[in-house]
Amino acid sequence: MFSLIFILPLCFAHPSAYQEPEEAFSELWLNHTVPGEVDQLGDLTVFRYGPSTNDKWVIWGHDIYGVDSGRTKEYCEKMNTDLGVTCILPDFFRGAEGKPDPIPVWDGQLSLDWEERLVPYLEAGGAQSVGVVGTCFGSYIAIQTSASGASFMKGGVSIHPAHPGLMESASEDEAETYAMIESPQFFMDTPDSAESVRKGGLASTVIATTYFDEFEDPCNHGFFNRGDLTDPAVEECVSRAMDHLVEFMTDYVLN
Repeated sequence: MFSLIFILPLCFAHPSAYQEPEEAFSELWLNHTVPGEVDQLGDLTVFRYGPSTNDKWVIWGHDIYGVDSGRTKEYCEKMNTDLGVTCILPDFFRGAEGKPDPIPVWDGQLSLDWEERLVPYLEAGGAQSVGVVGTCFGSYIAIQTSASGASFMKGGVSIHPAHPGLMESASEDEAETYAMIESPQFFMDTPDSAESVRKGGLASTVIATTYFDEFEDPCNHGFFNRGDLTDPAVEECVSRAMDHLVEFMTDYVLN
């Protein structure tokens, strides 16, 4: 399923301060055999895996390289195949190749995408229980949607999370955002992760229910969807993270 085309060198800088860690896995582009159905919500393209009507959904927040980055689409299909949820992958970067400039922030385009496009779309699709997962930039989506107050949001998973740096660059208050989250959150950290998203850090003291796992080198930032699966150590980390993800969504979205 994962046929490699090419790998490009890492090149990313947030317009203000955030930057991908030096040891992060580089861009990874694959032959995508699972493009999914495409739903157009105004100028927001949503790749959908599963039926358009379902009571259980998962939102996938893509990384800084967009919807085609690494194994993102394959994982979204896996959520549908393994769990029976409808998994959606919104293109928050509007088709930009690589990162957009500037990177969108919640106080602007992203909150409009959520409130005016995605929430009505999910409600029309019968959503009653929704989970969210985000990798890298996508953890920003996971945190903000979890904090939005939408009653159907049941839990979020952030893998090699980048939102602390993104929130700092956007002058957002991380603690205030966490205080608005009522659903359980799972943080899967890599060596670069901020202390605020580690066990005993800010997130664990503010959010009522949190889970953590620590991944070490060579499972660096980006390993989950861009890591080299020919490396047994990376493959083990990916498998462990996927097990966490499936178990979390089973416990909080399906049940």
